[in-house]
Amino acid sequence: MHAPAHAVAASGEAFVTPTFYAGTHALRAAFSNWRTSEADTDRVFEALKRHCADLRP
Repeated sequence: MHAPAHAVAASGEAFVTPTFYAGTHALRAAFSNWRTSEADTDRVFEALKRHCADLRP
């Protein structure tokens, strides 16, 4: 989980942090701006998918 989080942060597209909750590894994103839209969350999701694909062997 750390590598995708670092890759997305390095790209400047978003900032997500790795977490471990109830025995599961995950990434956490915080959206606190009232202007955050579904398009913004979609953009973060697409960035994560793209960077995870880039990290595969």
